[in-house]
Amino acid sequence: EQGYSGAINYLGNRLRSAISYETAIKKATETNNSSAATPSNSSRNVTAITFGTSLAFAGGRFAIGRPISDSFAIVAPVKGLKGKRIDINPDKNDSYLSKSDFLGPALVSELGSYNLSKISIGGRFIPEGANLGKDHFTVFPRYKSGYMFEVGSDANLYIKGKFKLPDGSPL
Repeated sequence: EQGYSGAINYLGNRLRSAISYETAIKKATETNNSSAATPSNSSRNVTAITFGTSLAFAGGRFAIGRPISDSFAIVAPVKGLKGKRIDINPDKNDSYLSKSDFLGPALVSELGSYNLSKISIGGRFIPEGANLGKDHFTVFPRYKSGYMFEVGSDANLYIKGKFKLPDGSPL
């Protein structure tokens, strides 16, 4: 028997998907009367397509994201930042664990029960002058639990100035 297989996986912000294909080719065997293959000697082809997503609810907010494996957290921007991109656990390569966007809040779908997890908030894409408020959260989730954190503030006041001594030097 000889076979071939292949798979393509995609892990996105809101879904997990995969396409796989497998074929097995059985060699024909000779019988006493003819050289034709017996009916049990045939090839087998299997194609599988999978999609996974989730709809989570916590703290009065819904979020769509990757399938939830255990516990989860929804990170929702305030009204003034709605539709803006906020990255969850961002790194230097513009990679992230999850993000909020025009589809709604970010969903952190793979928090392990009874493990301390840090959720950091990246606001690189929010408008200038907007305030994220708290930029990190630490959770110790119970089994199959959900959390909701709201980030940002609709009330912002920024004052820019320089304090100088009477001689002109900085204070």
